Order: sequence, then structure tokens, then C-alpha cells
Amino acid sequence: MHVVQGYYNGTRVLRKDKIMQKQKINITESEWKIMQILWCEPYLTLGEIKKRLDETIEWDKTTINTLLRRLKKKQAVAAKEARYSKYYALVSEEACLVQEVDSILKKFFYSSPKRLMATLIKHEDLTQSDIEEMENLLKEIKERSK
Repeated sequence: MHVVQGYYNGTRVLRKDKIMQKQKINITESEWKIMQILWCEPYLTLGEIKKRLDETIEWDKTTINTLLRRLKKKQAVAAKEARYSKYYALVSEEACLVQEVDSILKKFFYSSPKRLMATLIKHEDLTQSDIEEMENLLKEIKERSK
């Protein structure tokens, strides 16, 4: 069986005989911090990533290098090889967010977006602006489903 690996809409997929299967990329909380930097500023060296992280977390370069190596193995990150490797994300932030929300929905809310929304509305301090934005999103969804 011929297997082709690639990306579709920011999500890694495997294609087996014309069948596309999404493959989940599990990103740890520590790896997520590096991904957030690379989504905002692609093509950074290890030193540049460390400098950005030092604003909030003081990790040693070896720790960051280990995390980058893991992300490369997961094919979430790649490096443009030069004198100093420049790292960039291979998967979009949107694709990772959708994957994480889907995981949270399944794990805690029985796959019910309504339960998630109800929990957020009941237990979060929403501003008037937040409420208006949510109302607008719901209106857009209603319009699309007509």
C-alpha cells in the first residue's frame, strides 16, 4: 500500500490509496509555548526563541532544543538549515486550536458545543463586548445554515 504524507488545511494527513486520514498532532503545554512564538514570528533561531521565552519562562537552551526536536519529530515544526537553523511552524494555529477544542469537547462536554458554551457563559465574567461578539457569531452561523 502506497502511503503519502502531507498537509491539508494545516493538519497533517496520511493518504492511503486516495483515502485522506487526519492524524492528530499532540502538542504538550511546553511545546505549545514554542509554537505560539513561531506562529507569530516564523524563521527564528534557537537563540531568538529563547530570548522571546525569557520574557515569561527561563528555560535553558537545551530544554528548548529538546522541545524543538520533539516538534520536528511530530512534524509540527521544521527548520531552514543554515549556519543557525531557523525554525518555523508546519501546522497552523487554527488547526491546532480546532484540534484542542475538539479534544476538550469530547473529554469534558460529551461532544456538546452547547454544554461548553453554557459553562463559559455561567462561569466566566463576560464583558458586554464579549456578549455582542458571541451574538454576532451565532447570527453568522444561523445565516449560513439557512
